[in-house]
Amino acid sequence: MSVDGSKIISGTPKRILTIPFMANLAALTNLTIIAGKIPFWYRIVEAEIVFRDDANNNLLIYVFASRTNNLSVSSPPPDSNVFSQYSSTPYFLGEGLIKRATCDYIVQDGEAYIKVYAANLNNYAQTVNVTVKIEEV
Repeated sequence: MSVDGSKIISGTPKRILTIPFMANLAALTNLTIIAGKIPFWYRIVEAEIVFRDDANNNLLIYVFASRTNNLSVSSPPPDSNVFSQYSSTPYFLGEGLIKRATCDYIVQDGEAYIKVYAANLNNYAQTVNVTVKIEEV
């Protein structure tokens, strides 16, 4: 392990990135946040979602891997839902807590995107606060 946290495998440092997704979300609206293009194969290893005390289990958060940066607003994008292969519920929800979910989702594409889709079912605004940790494969 090097000083900067990169793993060294066969003399080549592997990138480890934590990508933030943050936005204000108006009452009864949906939003897709798209990270910049990731130009290397990577593994999604963790997502962390912060739910405010007043989220009332009515803020739904989805995490997707995609080959495109196409925007979807009215419904979740038709991309690969990272956590649906691990859970019967394709989204996260909560109230006054931080949820951390680990996985081993490999994206073998030299030009890929991570998307966070949020649906606010509350009658008041909410904050989307998600981080996704990836590592190069």
